[in-house]
Amino acid sequence: MTPLVENSDLKVLELLRQFGSLGISELVDKLGVTTTAVRQRMDRLLVKQWVERREEKAARGRPGYRFALTDRGQRMLGNNLSDLASVLWQEINQIDDSQVRNLLLQKIANRLAGLYGGAVEGGDPAERLAMVVQNLRANQLPVSLEKTDNSRLPVLQFNGCPYPDLSRDDHGICEVETSMLTAMAGVPIRLRECRCDSATGCCTYELVEETLGVQVPSPLVKVADSELVNH
Repeated sequence: MTPLVENSDLKVLELLRQFGSLGISELVDKLGVTTTAVRQRMDRLLVKQWVERREEKAARGRPGYRFALTDRGQRMLGNNLSDLASVLWQEINQIDDSQVRNLLLQKIANRLAGLYGGAVEGGDPAERLAMVVQNLRANQLPVSLEKTDNSRLPVLQFNGCPYPDLSRDDHGICEVETSMLTAMAGVPIRLRECRCDSATGCCTYELVEETLGVQVPSPLVKVADSELVNH
């Protein structure tokens, strides 16, 4: 999933990737904006952990600071991840043993769940879903909790598909996303509408109302490495 990046932030990140590190005055010069504007952008990027601040000792006076990309910032700017994901997905789908393939997909879903905050605890199902949304938004993902006219419970909505290149031809990736959300919420979640079939262009997930009293069994939340080896 690609996090939301403002155009102004993207320009800063691209400059840091190009030059390695830059100081405030250099960024002001290259961006053509005020010092205050640059400082505000850098504060925002520091909070997101996309950049880091390094102290630079000056020959005279107070030391200054230079900014550089963190590993997280480097990953966010990666421009070939879509191709890699597409190739890996094709290879996974070529696995003949359906049990091995399903176990692998569940492991991927669980790893993603851990990456975006892990399983939430406490609260009723609707509250759990709200906590999942909070965790995803904390990771800068374009997701929201919405109310609909034909459901008594809120739905989770991605503003656009997290995997547009993969879902266009194969909705199997939607099942991985559904498993990830289920693992995070600890209660069953299903895909209500894929952006490929939606007039809004959003992917919408909902709680499975008929199973709200059912907790997700542990095998769905945790798949041991040994299970893949044994199969």
